[in-house]
Amino acid sequence: VPSFFIIPPSAEIEPSVILSARRRLPDGPLAVRSSATQEDAAGISFAGQFDTRLAVESDEDLLAAIAEIRASVDSERLRAYTKQHGVPLPSLRMAVVVQSLFPSAASGVLFTADPADAASARTLISAGFGLGEGIVGGQADADELRVTGDAVAYALTEKLTRVTRAASGGTEVSAVPESQRHARCLTDDQARLLAGIGRQLEAHYGLPQDIEGAIDQAGQIAI
Repeated sequence: VPSFFIIPPSAEIEPSVILSARRRLPDGPLAVRSSATQEDAAGISFAGQFDTRLAVESDEDLLAAIAEIRASVDSERLRAYTKQHGVPLPSLRMAVVVQSLFPSAASGVLFTADPADAASARTLISAGFGLGEGIVGGQADADELRVTGDAVAYALTEKLTRVTRAASGGTEVSAVPESQRHARCLTDDQARLLAGIGRQLEAHYGLPQDIEGAIDQAGQIAI
């Protein structure tokens, strides 16, 4: 069973075709994400320039999210960004990825080279409860973990907020249950496993990586 499909750049696709592709995905909410040419390149990341929509439920909301993300390639914000970085706007083309939303119990960002000491063999993980949107956007409180070999140094913080699915669709900032506010969101074994995956990706690409990762209630990891 496929877990995603891609709408190519500049493709005029009938809504019925898109909705037919959706029917082949597992039931449940969707993530609708940008995949623009030059996005996440080594010299320019376009971080925060394109829209993402999470926990998309209805067919109507799916079609609206796709249209919104495709339109973000021609926003005033993007015009200013591309001018600042010397990227010709006509060279940007936008594909859209529609994928099953991973049910994150905890999520975070992993740096294979700790920004505080990039020369060290230490991985930094910033992780909290809920969806990764909260950690990346700074809306959720996060613990900090530093992994060196098999050693895990865990800096626990009080976690008051997280980003979760909203009952009406989409996401919302919600309170972390009181019983979890001072609890670890990752075990040492999970931190080691994430760090190991990070090292594999760093070796594959030949340079340090920053990676988004998540773990569901059953302990399954998604990168």
